[in-house]
Amino acid sequence: ESPTARSTTSPAAGFFPAQAEMLDSAKLRGAVSRLLRESGTEELSTRTVREKLEEEFGFAPGGLKSERARIATAIDAAIDQGEEEA
Repeated sequence: ESPTARSTTSPAAGFFPAQAEMLDSAKLRGAVSRLLRESGTEELSTRTVREKLEEEFGFAPGGLKSERARIATAIDAAIDQGEEEA
């Protein structure tokens, strides 16, 4: 194995973008909706939501950076849904 290769089985290696893409969209949307309900939209930034999702789903810090667009879309959908229910 080359010195620059990283093992995907090592817990220290964390999750890689390919694994982040496997995060189920429904689970992502559900978790984002719950986070926004619990903390409110005024208290959370997109970055904070991403960091909380990383923690909740067991990703290494920064493990969901490749999923920023999906997270932002889930946040927008949760806000829109909350406005429709109000």
